Amino acid sequence: MHARAHSQGAGDAIRYAKARGYSPRTLEMLEKAAVSVGSMTGPWGSELAPVEPASRGFLALLPPYTAFDRLAADKAFTPLPLHTRLGRASSAAIASYVGENVMKPVTRFTVSAEVMPVQKVFATATYTDWLELAEGSLVSDLFQSMLRNAVAKKTDEIFLQTISEGTGVISNPSTGTDATEIIADIGLAMQSINAGIGIGSRLYFIASPSVMANVGFKLAVGGTAPNLGVLGGTFAGINFIRSDAAGSDAIVLDATAVGADPGVALGDRSRDTSLILDDNPSGYHTVSLFQNNLIAEGVERFFGVCVLKPEGIAVITGMGSTA
Repeated sequence: MHARAHSQGAGDAIRYAKARGYSPRTLEMLEKAAVSVGSMTGPWGSELAPVEPASRGFLALLPPYTAFDRLAADKAFTPLPLHTRLGRASSAAIASYVGENVMKPVTRFTVSAEVMPVQKVFATATYTDWLELAEGSLVSDLFQSMLRNAVAKKTDEIFLQTISEGTGVISNPSTGTDATEIIADIGLAMQSINAGIGIGSRLYFIASPSVMANVGFKLAVGGTAPNLGVLGGTFAGINFIRSDAAGSDAIVLDATAVGADPGVALGDRSRDTSLILDDNPSGYHTVSLFQNNLIAEGVERFFGVCVLKPEGIAVITGMGSTA
């Protein structure tokens, strides 16, 4: 009980100090204050790692809004921690029929060694401290919300680009936007990834909100998919979800064909650093936040995603071009 109460008190003190712009030395003293000996997980020693619950809380806000975090929340991906070394088979193993008294051939297939890459997404913005004085924490909450949305969308962009452009991923053009054509497109995509589907497969259809609205409306109105709507749903064992990063293409995949690690994400703020105030920074002209009464809010995320089985992924190109 004492350790848990101390953890909450220390975390509140740090947040209070940051919100009011206390000096870095003060924050350092609070973060390194004497605590009981412990570990980084569980109730014993959790006071040493306030970053862990903060990161979990941040990621918990994302699943309803991003395809990547929805699949991670569903535990649909093949879990693969960052920096993990893995072997990827680039050709299938083929067995041989062997007759009596005949030499047994050795099965040959190609395996390439790779390391789970680490992706980093970052968003930051500045505002005058007069806004904070006028509106208090509402301003900080607003900026953090906007930055979280930006990080979430960029995460999905990287995720969808990674899985749709992998070597061996199937791609088929859309045939149209009527109900029969939509069903034909999805059916062809399912036929394309049929070889990559197994007993434990988790099937998803990912598209932009506009494409999903068209698909859900046409199939629901026609009575083909009563459990599917303009916001998504299920149809033929496939989960239909939206992503702002999907564009005009839709993706049908077995999520177990993708290795992923949701990683960690943190929000931060500063008024004591210097920044190049440009969305395309170049040169060395920096601006002191302290001297200009500015506050910087930032959100940073580390995560990982890679394709394990390209035969489990199919792209339907141009599905929203005439929606």
